[in-house]
Amino acid sequence: MKEVGGLLCANNYYYTARLTLADTSLAMQLNVTKNANLSDLTTQVTLQSAVTYQLKTTKKHQVSYKVRTATDNASLGKFSLTKVKVKGQKTTALAFDDDEDDVVYAFRSLNKTHAWGDDVLY
Repeated sequence: MKEVGGLLCANNYYYTARLTLADTSLAMQLNVTKNANLSDLTTQVTLQSAVTYQLKTTKKHQVSYKVRTATDNASLGKFSLTKVKVKGQKTTALAFDDDEDDVVYAFRSLNKTHAWGDDVLY
């Protein structure tokens, strides 16, 4: 089981997402706080779905996992590990691409260096 998270800041509220990846399920918990240090998180929504993962490997040995719902086999997107710069240093992140919007990066611990959506962190 893996847990990773992301962050969004809007109107002095900080929104975080915690993903839990298990063998047969994917869970997401959305939290909110007014504290810039991300303390006192309040859970807004918890979602869970039964999923299957399909391993994909390119000729250059890049690995990604296609995620599909277990009930109707609908595609949710794909996950892959990548390196991104965080505060000047390369850090491993889990990149999620839903084939619609920009790629969203998830980290092992919360940080305020990457945001998702159109909002920018201050």
